[in-house]
Amino acid sequence: MIDKSLAEFLDGLFGTDSGWSVVGDHAANIYRREPRFTLDVDLLVALGSRSMEEAAAAFVERDWTVRAMDPEGWLLRVSHPEFGHMNVIASETSYQDEALMRARCVDLGDGLTAP
Repeated sequence: MIDKSLAEFLDGLFGTDSGWSVVGDHAANIYRREPRFTLDVDLLVALGSRSMEEAAAAFVERDWTVRAMDPEGWLLRVSHPEFGHMNVIASETSYQDEALMRARCVDLGDGLTAP
């Protein structure tokens, strides 16, 4: 689901230093005895000085379909024919900010690591 080109895009959009992290079932599978299967990836992102609308526009420029999932704009559902579905969650609390700062990179294979 996350390959080198997608990781580079996310690094460019949200930054390489605690700017984004895989969360949810995919992240929890690292610690589980038996993995839980899911069809999408959940990303927690630090928007920095950009808005979620700007992030959405960047996804659209890369051929993603974007749908706002809440009226306040903190959650996007993005879909791509090659990469599948992702939920993009804006970090808006100190707990979420701390989770991003504590994220550690995990080897995904083929020389790719992702937080």
